[in-house]
Amino acid sequence: MSLATLATELIAMANTDDELRARLLDCGDLFGGYHPQMRALHERNAARLLAIVRAHGWPTIDRVGRKASESAWRIAQHSISRPDVMRAALASIEAAGEGLVEKRQLAYLEDRIAVFEGRPQRFGTQIDWDDDGRLSPVSLADPARVDQLRASVGLSPLAEQLAKARAGARREGERVPSDLAAYRAASNAFAREVGWR
Repeated sequence: MSLATLATELIAMANTDDELRARLLDCGDLFGGYHPQMRALHERNAARLLAIVRAHGWPTIDRVGRKASESAWRIAQHSISRPDVMRAALASIEAAGEGLVEKRQLAYLEDRIAVFEGRPQRFGTQIDWDDDGRLSPVSLADPARVDQLRASVGLSPLAEQLAKARAGARREGERVPSDLAAYRAASNAFAREVGWR
C-alpha cells in the first residue's frame, strides 16, 4: 500500500467518525453513555489502525502529511475500548522522534491512558463532570505546574481549555448526568470490562 493511499484511508476513517458523531448529536443520542454504533466504529477503526502501525510504523507527518497523521492520532484517542491500541499508539508516537508528530498528541494520549488506568494526568487534557456539575480536569498529578507542562507541548492554559469545553457542552446540549454516582460507576465498570484496570 502506498503512503498516499494510507493517508487517504486514515482521513476517511476520521471523517466517518465525525459524520457518525454529527448524526448521533442531531438525533439526541450522542450523550448518555457510549453509543453502540460509535463503539462499533471506534473498534473497527482501532483494529485497522493497529494493523497499519504494525505494518508501517506510526503515520508521521513526513510520511503521510499533517492531516492524515492527525487522523491517526484521533483514531487512537477514540480507541477507548482497546487499551492495546492506545498503548501501542503512545509507544509508536514516543518512538517517532521530535518534529514527526505533534507534541500535544502525545500529551493527550498519555493523559487519556492515565485517566482510564485510574492514575492522575499530567497535562489536564481529560475533563469530566465534577461534584459541582461542571466540566473540570480529572485528577491532576501536579496542579501547580499544569500550565507550564501544557505550554511545553503547545497547549493553551487549562482555564482556556475548560472555557472552550464548557461552551461546547452548552452549545451541543450536553448536561451533567442526573445521577453522578451511577455515571461514575458505569465509567469504572467500562474501564474494568475492556481491560484498563
